[in-house]
Amino acid sequence: MNGTTLRLISDRVVDVVPGQALTTLPGWTLDALNVGPFRSAQGYDAHFARTMGSTCDFGDEFRFSDETLLLETLILNVPERNLDRGELAAWKESPVSPGLLRLRERESFLFDETTARYFARDGSALLCFFDEFVPTERRYRINVAPSLDLLSDDGRYYGWMLSWPVRHLIPGTLGGSSSPARLEDDPGLVPLVHEYHQLVSDDTLDRLNERDPALRAALTALRERTCPPETLSRRALRERIDELLDSFY
Repeated sequence: MNGTTLRLISDRVVDVVPGQALTTLPGWTLDALNVGPFRSAQGYDAHFARTMGSTCDFGDEFRFSDETLLLETLILNVPERNLDRGELAAWKESPVSPGLLRLRERESFLFDETTARYFARDGSALLCFFDEFVPTERRYRINVAPSLDLLSDDGRYYGWMLSWPVRHLIPGTLGGSSSPARLEDDPGLVPLVHEYHQLVSDDTLDRLNERDPALRAALTALRERTCPPETLSRRALRERIDELLDSFY
């Protein structure tokens, strides 16, 4: 990272305040990652009104305090495109330190969402990045919340990485919590989530729209393997599959 700044896709520059980080546990709903309240949560509108920044209506949502200009909450969309460029190991080995983004002035702006994803087969990370960028060797991770790093490539925002994402998997149910109460290991769920990413992607969207029976059978079989045991993360995967089946079939 160049000094303590991060350059966004729009070439806007934000400061990085070292040594600080959010304490809220990120909640992953497969489609998005929340650090802060769901948009459907009671109190979200009041939170939105007293903060500034971007909105997930047009990209990723980064909300900053109106008083301190420091980052308070995030909603990060997960892309539908699967892409393995073999760079996860390099990001894991890159330097990392806690830090919070801070605006240079009071303003709202677009924060582009990433375009590709990679879910590690061993479940160790979910990497979301801009596939049009070619990374350099000047990588740096900004740890903004537990298990969540923003990725800096030569001072430019490259994307984000969630470590051991299945631990953070929660239902996107209306009225539910946007953060897991605690982090639990479930090694048996990792291959199921990996399979879900292969079955539900931009490559399979046409098959979903065409109500492909083979894809329906695969999703139904995957759903059946989510239990037992009954855990919050397994329920999250099962409910997401139910939503897809209800929407497309």
